[in-house]
Amino acid sequence: MSNLSAPNESPELTQAPRLRQLLQRRPQLRLALFIFAGLLAILPIWMLVSYQASALSRPVFIWSVVCFLITLVMALFDLSNTEEDEATEIAKFRLELMMLGGLLGLATALLGLILPFTVYREQLGSSLDSWRKNWDAVLYPSLATFGGLALMFVSLQLSRGLERRSQAMRQLLYGFNTVLTSILLIAVLALPNILAYAEPFTRFFGRPFDWTQSGVNSIDSRMRNLLANLNEPVKVYALLPRNHPITQDTETLLENCRSLNPRLFSWEAINPQSIEQQTRITGLMEKYSISDPNGLLVLVGTEGEKTRPDSTFIKFRDLFEQDFSGRGRQSLSYSYNGEGQLYSAIQSLSDSKVVIYFTTGHGELTPDETAPRLPGMARQAGSLSRLRSKLTERKGVEVKTLTLDRSTKKVPDDASVVVIARPTQEFGANEVQVLRNYLQRSRVANKTKDASGREKEEETVTTGRLLILVEPVIEKQGGSNVMARTGLDDLLAEYDVRLGDRLITASRPNPLEIVCWTASGSSNPIARAFHPSPTTRIPFLFNNVRAILPVEKGTRSVDRIMEAPPRYAVWTEANLNRDPSALVSALRQDEDLAIKTLSDKPITVGVAVSDSSSPPGMPRDAAHAGQLKDTPRMVVFGTASWITDDSLASGRASSQIDLFENCLLWLREKSGIGLSNQITGKKRQEYEPNIPPQEAGRLTYLPLGLMLLAVIGLGTGVWVVRRR
Repeated sequence: MSNLSAPNESPELTQAPRLRQLLQRRPQLRLALFIFAGLLAILPIWMLVSYQASALSRPVFIWSVVCFLITLVMALFDLSNTEEDEATEIAKFRLELMMLGGLLGLATALLGLILPFTVYREQLGSSLDSWRKNWDAVLYPSLATFGGLALMFVSLQLSRGLERRSQAMRQLLYGFNTVLTSILLIAVLALPNILAYAEPFTRFFGRPFDWTQSGVNSIDSRMRNLLANLNEPVKVYALLPRNHPITQDTETLLENCRSLNPRLFSWEAINPQSIEQQTRITGLMEKYSISDPNGLLVLVGTEGEKTRPDSTFIKFRDLFEQDFSGRGRQSLSYSYNGEGQLYSAIQSLSDSKVVIYFTTGHGELTPDETAPRLPGMARQAGSLSRLRSKLTERKGVEVKTLTLDRSTKKVPDDASVVVIARPTQEFGANEVQVLRNYLQRSRVANKTKDASGREKEEETVTTGRLLILVEPVIEKQGGSNVMARTGLDDLLAEYDVRLGDRLITASRPNPLEIVCWTASGSSNPIARAFHPSPTTRIPFLFNNVRAILPVEKGTRSVDRIMEAPPRYAVWTEANLNRDPSALVSALRQDEDLAIKTLSDKPITVGVAVSDSSSPPGMPRDAAHAGQLKDTPRMVVFGTASWITDDSLASGRASSQIDLFENCLLWLREKSGIGLSNQITGKKRQEYEPNIPPQEAGRLTYLPLGLMLLAVIGLGTGVWVVRRR
């Protein structure tokens, strides 16, 4: 029974043994308070010295002074009386501690609430991009607010035992607990969502997700590749009106792009309708020669006082195409084109100068003149003017001709790619040696400054890269038809490529029109671009094709990128004296001959050759594509008709131009390989529920009636309970 407390012992004595020990050390505690007050006084003194009179209006200065005064007053005044009993002294001492902690916590919490509207007003009042760069603007106010509330909570726990005897203390404690619990609940729900948009949390939570049915917020693979391979910083100023659906789509697009490369891609929203930002908008319009204040200003390069990055402007009206409904009013449905416009702008500004040389002197197709018609191949004639026009649409692309003859010493230093398009005459030994020397050379670069003073790396000598397009050119020799020599056989053999025979098909009216598609299982990005899914391939219809045969176990890396599948009844024919149509007729009449003649394997008609530094024995498939380190050297096709004006006038022109441009991009080791029609406008349709007119009234009034019945029923239940 000795362990039981006396029945009349006060709660303060039975529930606060530690307070009794602290009460005995009151002198030491007051000395500690004086020391703490002195430390608090250092901060306002330092701010007065540093900021002088302006420090008086700073929230941190006011907070430090208030905390200093609270601590000093609590250290000077003593509420207890040594003549009172121990229980009363402990109660008053508990009240002192509660007042000290509560007041300091209240001052700190108020500081946290004031900081976002004063010190961090500019950072928190702008875009989410500013939140990411200034993470302290979110962190410090949060720490002050919740740190102060936590201090108040701990301090009020000292009132435990007193709230039962004091109504005021009970109301204070329970009221504060209710408010604190509500604030903490809101914080748990809101704060993580806010911090997820600020650095460094965006490294983990900043990944884009798109759960829309049409994938309107998804980033295209070409845009992903372009952003992943940026060499210079990209900054986008979004000069767009607030609360507009196009603005919301554009900001979502820019935010998703930033998450893919936050180091080099950034954006900032500027409201053209804001009076406060008119000065800045005017400055941007004058600096970058913008005539329209609504749109996207895209900058590539470093922006400084003495340097000006390359820029382009996307007008607001080019970001979308409005659809119109048949009900006599403008519909909310539209096609959003922002991603395609932004992709073109960044690619155009990021790409360095490109010089494409087309060889002449051997009957090649050139961009400057009409090529001669070949015997028996009336459709093969034509120039490359359409191709030239398409290539030069892009900023920085220049198309030239290069005459190769005995007097040619070397390929010009600025040649990004040299194209040999369907030579009809044989290359001489000197010309082949010029091409060989060109393929063996490596780039030489130095740093220069442009007109704006920005430092850039400029190639003085480019890497050797060839795009060779050959066809079966037939000539008479001794009364027989033979394949004309190109003179390139030895050069191609050095790069593990051999020219094969002409292809013929029995599946089409014209036996020389060969259906081809990209090679299955190829790791080359050119092939993958036209094989977007395991079940989808983009076919090509080539005219007058010869096989391109990779040398097995060669020293180079040779990727098959285009092939003629056996399902279209194709084979290679070395006999050029017989008419192709007669050969097809013979196969159709003789089943055994057809089985013997038709190829049971795909026939390669296009390859990509590179110098490889990947580990020996590594499979060259899509699974190991990321580990292959190759230097592209040449692309060889067994046909050239697909780039002529006649062919590009057909409905297949888009995919054929994509193929040519992708070959150039791969040779130059650039990103953006893919289909031009991949980044198309994405539909946003107005949702219209299909509700019959007779059901509209029930859907409107039934929920309202049920809500009224619920309120009446709940009120009736409360009335019945209270009547009892």
